[in-house]
Amino acid sequence: MAYIVVVGDRFTEFSENNNVLTFSQVLKFLSAAQCEDDYQVIFGQGLSKENIEEFKNLLRHGDTDKTLLLNKIHLLRETTRNTHKHKVENVLISETIKTGVVSYQCHLLIDDGCAEMADHVTGQHIQGMVLLEACRQMVNSVSERFLIKTGSEKSFVLHAMNSEFKEYLFPVASSMEMTIRHFRRGLRGDFTAECIITIMQNNTVCLCVGIKFSAIDKGYLSLIEQQMAAKLLSHLH
Repeated sequence: MAYIVVVGDRFTEFSENNNVLTFSQVLKFLSAAQCEDDYQVIFGQGLSKENIEEFKNLLRHGDTDKTLLLNKIHLLRETTRNTHKHKVENVLISETIKTGVVSYQCHLLIDDGCAEMADHVTGQHIQGMVLLEACRQMVNSVSERFLIKTGSEKSFVLHAMNSEFKEYLFPVASSMEMTIRHFRRGLRGDFTAECIITIMQNNTVCLCVGIKFSAIDKGYLSLIEQQMAAKLLSHLH
C-alpha cells in the first residue's frame, strides 16, 4: 500500500517531495476522485483539528472506491491554560505525560495558523524559533501538570536557554523528551529547575535545549515587576 503525507499549506516546499501533499492539495485530490491506488494517509505538521475533521468528512462522503487508511495515532493538543497561550492554534505540543521519575514526553503538534509561522517559513524544514517555543511550552505544561503542588497561580521566569541544533527537522511526526537535572522547591510552593529537552525525529536527535527556569507566585512576581518598572521610570529623564 502506498502512502500520502499531508502537511499544512505553509509547507509548500516540503510538498514538492514524492507522496507529500499540502492540505489544499489533498482536498483537491479527493474531490477529483484521483485515487488510483489504496493509500495510507499520514498526517504531518501544520494541520489543525478542524483540518483533520474536514479531511475525514470528505473521505466519508467522497465517491472514490479506493481505500485511504488513516494513521491510528491520535494525539490530544495541550490546553491553552497549561501552555500559557490565548489561542489554541498557538499551542505547538500534545499533552505531556510522565515517563519516569524525572522524565516526561510529548509530541510536536504544529498548526499552520500559529504566531511563529505567520510571517517566516523558508525551506522545507521547521524553523528554529518554532521549536524553541515548543520547548518553552513543554516546560510550562510539565510544570502545570506535575510540578506545581499548591493552588496558587504561578508565573514562569526564564533564566537561561541554551540550544544546540543538530539536524534539520521536517514537518512530520516528532517527539519531545524532557529530563529534569536539578530541582529546588522554595516558599509558597515556588521552585527553580534545570532541564534538558530533546526533539527527535526518526530516532535522531535534531535539537537539544537546556533550560533553567523558576515558577513563582503570580501575585508576588507581579508586585516585584511593578516595583522594578517604577524604579526604571524614575531614572528616565
